[in-house]
Amino acid sequence: MSKNQELKQRIKSINSIEKITSVMNMISNAKFLKIKKTLDYNRMYINEIQNIIDLFNVKDIDHPYCINNENKNNLYIIFGSDLGLCGSYNNKINQYILNTIKKDDNLIIISKKINRDFKKYKVIYSNFSENFNDFNKITEIIKDCYLTNKVGKVSIIYTDFINSFKQEIELKKILPLDIKNIKNTEILIEPSVNKIFEYAMDIYLTDVIKNCYIKSKLAENSARRNAMEQATKSANEFIDELVKEYNKNRQQAITQEITEIVAGSNE
Repeated sequence: MSKNQELKQRIKSINSIEKITSVMNMISNAKFLKIKKTLDYNRMYINEIQNIIDLFNVKDIDHPYCINNENKNNLYIIFGSDLGLCGSYNNKINQYILNTIKKDDNLIIISKKINRDFKKYKVIYSNFSENFNDFNKITEIIKDCYLTNKVGKVSIIYTDFINSFKQEIELKKILPLDIKNIKNTEILIEPSVNKIFEYAMDIYLTDVIKNCYIKSKLAENSARRNAMEQATKSANEFIDELVKEYNKNRQQAITQEITEIVAGSNE
């Protein structure tokens, strides 16, 4: 096989890859815009729930959600990607987890890739299929672990979207709850403060988990979009270099043939 035939095959192969990365870039961009709209709606909802939680006067609440227990083990809910081709998205989360958790900590991992890397740890839940019942299931697990003093703190590890070129890994503590009582409003609550508070907390915990999950998905698709955009750009640059080399070799071959013809005619 001649060198130019090899170059033609390489150009054809890289063209196929460029088409795939270009399509994946468009898909990631479409998902990104859809998730961003979902996050905007969810942010308004969670702000209202937070306003309700802030109405409670901390002096009136006698509930385990607001009390630090003595257990040194923690529960971490970890959000990552099920798929690859998103740059260093999962690797950064893995490194953060290794630097944060202890061997005896309990983990809820919502990521097939991260779950494979932490099988030796205490993973208590990983069967997640992205529906509302699964968020409720996670909330029930959190309540069981915290209210029975199996863990002393519950936190979420996720990647937050800052802008198109920057994502940051966040650690958000959700239990025990820090009630700031910003409004400091005296209101009458029936049948009791603790019952209404517990009901509100069920909604709050579920939606905080959902909010962090949506943020992580937004960051994931942003990372994948950037990775596919860079891959497409690199493929196009490589194709340009190969085309130049192909044309150069072709020109040299034509020149060689002309030289041989002229030399033969002069004999």
